[in-house]
Amino acid sequence: MLRHIVLFALEGFESPEQRAAHLEHIKQSLERLPEVIAPLESLSVHLNENPAEAYDFALEAVVPSLEELPAYAQHLEHLRIVQELIKPYLKQRACVDFRLS
Repeated sequence: MLRHIVLFALEGFESPEQRAAHLEHIKQSLERLPEVIAPLESLSVHLNENPAEAYDFALEAVVPSLEELPAYAQHLEHLRIVQELIKPYLKQRACVDFRLS
């Protein structure tokens, strides 16, 4: 099993309320992906509670192997969410993939 963790920092919101609503929309949209993308064993989104930190949310996904990660990453529904909800606001992204022991 492979754990895929991505951190996202977003910018460009008009208000803290707009930011919070958009983050919740991203969370709900991404957490539905295991229903439509077969290799995803699980996917969860964790919103940052500490405004002093650099990243707004973390995505944590589990897939069977590194070889199956592209089936998730290149899936049309995943790409749609990234293109519509994340990329317009993306400031910074960091990722790590590691095997679960």
